[in-house]
Amino acid sequence: MMIRVLAVALAWALALSVNLGMAVAQVSPTVKTGHASTRLVAEHMSAAPGQTLTVGLMQTLQDHWHVYWQNPGDSGLPLDLTWTLPEGFAAGAVTYPLPHQLPLGPLVNYGHEGEPTFLVDISVPATAQPGTNVTFSVQAAWLICDEERCVPEEATLRLALPITEAPGARTVGFEDRFDAARAAAPEPAPFDVRYYPADRGPVLVVTGAPAGALEFYPYTPSLTEPSAKIDRAQEGAIQYLGMESAFAYEAAQPNRLGGVLIVVGQDQAAPSRVGYEVFAPRVDAPALSPFAAVVPVAPASGSLVATLAFALLGGLILNLMPCVFPIVFLKAAGFATIAHEGRGTLRRHGLLYTAGVLVAFIGLAGLLMVLRAAGEGVGWGFHLQSPVAVSLFAVVIFLVGLNLAGVFEVGTSLQGAGDGLTRKGGNAGAFFTGLLAVAVAAPCIGPFLGGAVGFALSRTAAEGILIFVTIGLGLALPYLLLSFAPALVRLLPRPGAWMQTMKQLFAFAMFGTLVWLVWVVSTQAGSDGILRLGIGLVAAGFAVWLIGLGQSSGRMVPRLAGLLALVGSVVPLMGITTAGAVPPLSSAQTQTVPYDEAVLAELQAAGTPVFIDFTASWCVTCQFNKKTVLHSAPVVQAFAEQGVVFMVADWTVRDPVITAALARHGRAGVPLYLYYAGGAASPVILPQILSVEDVVSTISAKDG
Repeated sequence: MMIRVLAVALAWALALSVNLGMAVAQVSPTVKTGHASTRLVAEHMSAAPGQTLTVGLMQTLQDHWHVYWQNPGDSGLPLDLTWTLPEGFAAGAVTYPLPHQLPLGPLVNYGHEGEPTFLVDISVPATAQPGTNVTFSVQAAWLICDEERCVPEEATLRLALPITEAPGARTVGFEDRFDAARAAAPEPAPFDVRYYPADRGPVLVVTGAPAGALEFYPYTPSLTEPSAKIDRAQEGAIQYLGMESAFAYEAAQPNRLGGVLIVVGQDQAAPSRVGYEVFAPRVDAPALSPFAAVVPVAPASGSLVATLAFALLGGLILNLMPCVFPIVFLKAAGFATIAHEGRGTLRRHGLLYTAGVLVAFIGLAGLLMVLRAAGEGVGWGFHLQSPVAVSLFAVVIFLVGLNLAGVFEVGTSLQGAGDGLTRKGGNAGAFFTGLLAVAVAAPCIGPFLGGAVGFALSRTAAEGILIFVTIGLGLALPYLLLSFAPALVRLLPRPGAWMQTMKQLFAFAMFGTLVWLVWVVSTQAGSDGILRLGIGLVAAGFAVWLIGLGQSSGRMVPRLAGLLALVGSVVPLMGITTAGAVPPLSSAQTQTVPYDEAVLAELQAAGTPVFIDFTASWCVTCQFNKKTVLHSAPVVQAFAEQGVVFMVADWTVRDPVITAALARHGRAGVPLYLYYAGGAASPVILPQILSVEDVVSTISAKDG
């Protein structure tokens, strides 16, 4: 009898374990990170071919901590999901819960507290076979913050589901959580919403909305200022919300303003929040609008003319910046080579070099404007925030140096990658030298250019391109004048044997630039990035050595092998990522803190003076200022005596918070130096080329 009882009990236990195993298959294990518990849950216990399955990423956040909405507001980062799904399955966009405003000092962020649930629809292919099992995996990363600090966290979540003929029952124990998540998601607005541009920013015109206070959260970051006051007015069933524009809106006013409009109920004890998804078309201002519409008039000519003057002067001074020194050397030698060939050759080379400069400026500026109009937080020199782009640039500079050193010779088309020193009729060389000059000038925003670039990115596309073209004209102007001034040409030395020596000497300028670029990659991608770049450089060097052998012997096989090896040298560079980024090192003399807007707000509230260094490893001007001024003994001593906190905003890799901060001060690139005196609400903006006297006198001034 006892044996039979034990057998029955064992059978029940086995059956129960199987059933429990099937139940938990739809729920991933909970991953506990520093300040959140996260799991992935399927809404139904099985998936059906050709159907859509909803999964929820469910979090429980510690008290007083929050994560961010898809538009995080003044600072923060949204949820990032990287899916690994079976073949044919596809994950849709994240459906976020309704956001809340999260004030933090002078800033306002958009995010979620408590127990947010993020919904994702996964389409199941019609070819999925009933009776089989599938496994989903997602790598989730988020930024979680409280009032004092922010911490990046991540989790890998997996769940398994059977495929059945029809969708299974809802996963037991999570029905209410999914229902609440759907109730918290925005629904299409059943009323009319439009917007028009006003002098302060966009104005929403809402007709027929339910009674209650209105809140608007745009989908695109930097369209409006989250912390700015909302102007409100109502005329019968029409409500107006006037917002303050931010740089993305100022760069290009969208044809539709997309976002979530939330109606907050009037019950003070328990106010309800109902969200509506809107895509408000742009219209002309209503005749009786309470807010003044923008009148399309030409911008003040004085400001534009002054900006163009600064742009021309800044481009001219750019020739003296450390970034451009190697190209200045190359171009000067090129003019010396052709100085006595005739006016026609000189003028043609001057015009082609100028054309190369202008094409590069227009291309980079146009791409920058398109990305910013699309809501991307990028600024001038943005391409050098990618370690792959920096590595490719390093290989080009290395090849130019080897060419100048005599390892191999190239025709005029490839000569344009930097030399053009010894060939007659190097038309392509003159043009591509102009392109290269802009590429190396991009990390530098010298004197007079910070405001000009920032102004250009806040104007219309036509005005912005005009300003960038003017900067390019300033950069090319010395060589353009030289090519059209015979009297100046006669002052240049005649070509001779010394030219070969000078050419080889210039190779070391290229190798010096290469060392700087290798260091930039080390800060962006760490030791793995350096290893991959080193492999690429060795492969590129071997490739051009083969090409040189073919040139000296007249054989084609080494040349073809060299070209194939040159293409192959790019392969290891494609795997470089910022995953191994090295945090900026503090000076042995100066204690630094990373840029954090919450910390800045606290320091301002406490009356602590703060000096902010907006910098990047690839910005030569920034590094020059750091070594010669910011880390000098007098400045370090002045910081200590005045109790100044030295805050570093490192923009070496892309950082939307720093990009937005630069934009708020009218800048689109680094360097930028701000000093907040104790208790001051607004900063002193220091020159882009610093001096010890400027910094010491600024932080020592009684009035800040």
